[in-house]
Amino acid sequence: MDPAFKRNLGADRRAEQIAKATEEQNRLLLEDECYAKKFVARRDATLLSLATVYADKFDRNQIREMADTVCRTAFVRRWRTETGNWEDFVCFEGQEHADRTLRSDAGVVITPMHFGNYRLLGFWLVARGHAVHWLSDQENSNYTRSLMTDGPITRYLPLSGGQSAQFRVSDLRARFHNIDSTSPAAAWDMFRALRRGATVAIFPDGNSGIENRGTTRHCPQIPFLGQVISVHTGAAGIAAAAGKSVLPIIPFDLDGTPGLRFEAPIVAGVNESKEKFRFRATRELFRILEREIIARPLEWEEWHVLFRWMNREPKSLGPPAPERIARSLARPLEGSTLHLAIPTLWCLNINSECHAIDVNTWNSLGTSPELTGLIDAAEAGMATIKALTQFENAAAALAALELLIGVGFVEIKHISKNGG
Repeated sequence: MDPAFKRNLGADRRAEQIAKATEEQNRLLLEDECYAKKFVARRDATLLSLATVYADKFDRNQIREMADTVCRTAFVRRWRTETGNWEDFVCFEGQEHADRTLRSDAGVVITPMHFGNYRLLGFWLVARGHAVHWLSDQENSNYTRSLMTDGPITRYLPLSGGQSAQFRVSDLRARFHNIDSTSPAAAWDMFRALRRGATVAIFPDGNSGIENRGTTRHCPQIPFLGQVISVHTGAAGIAAAAGKSVLPIIPFDLDGTPGLRFEAPIVAGVNESKEKFRFRATRELFRILEREIIARPLEWEEWHVLFRWMNREPKSLGPPAPERIARSLARPLEGSTLHLAIPTLWCLNINSECHAIDVNTWNSLGTSPELTGLIDAAEAGMATIKALTQFENAAAALAALELLIGVGFVEIKHISKNGG
């Protein structure tokens, strides 16, 4: 494994500790059928993204553990109320950027990213006297509203310097506004809020991607984590239209204490067109996001949407090479074992189907149980005969093996009598 990635993975020990410390909460939550389905779906999508990015950097078990840790941590952060942290939002980096940009009546687009206890950010801003318009989907809007109405946050709002203040729920409702991201009027609502001098919060890494949004013609193609992704320019676009700056904000946890890192604001240049600013600001936001993910891969909650940003569909492979098949099957299969020939071959759930897929090229062999079963057997180094006889349809199993060998995905290794 690359030493740099080892260091980065080691830096995520806090996230692992959070997840391990909440095994009991996860066990109880998984007893709820609705939660369990959501967890599995999110973990499958997370695994797909992590495998695509890290297949040549981490071994397969590490990638699976990463996916599990990311999802357990995300769900626990969502449903577990840590009352001791509401008052302790005191770790700040880049405070000068916040002081200069978050003026009381300036209007600014803030772009928090899905790290740490980001849900505290809106309340922290309200406590500092800002009117906040928070863009989120309906489910998260309902969750945030419930925190404001019933949660401990309605009693204590964290302030800079670790001080506490008592607020009425009516004060919170007057200053904090949810904007439904699915509403046709969402863009107009944000624009008007900015022109009134309010703070508008938009997640650049939110659960949107480019699916179900029509044409991608105006979506920039951005290099990201070794891939090329298509992204909407929502945050930068709204800022450009309203003539406002963009303030990137990175929430983080420091030994269990939530904090904020304020990046330098992204401001339109003199005579820079709105279109150029929109694309430049978007690229800068994703450069910051990429930097944070590389440094803390287990703390980013949105791995489950990354594969949609790639906007890929599995592609069919060309015909297998007959000579490779003939060479591999020339010797008796007895005493031989199956092995993966490439580290990027995975069986992954895509659109509710399990695909045998090379995540490096996204070439797909198909979805037959024989293909996916033999790949699992090859990963385990199973005896060839045992792997083939586990299927009822022997002919289909042999055909699947020939295909896997023919395209260079699986190889057969023979063990000599002397162990060589």
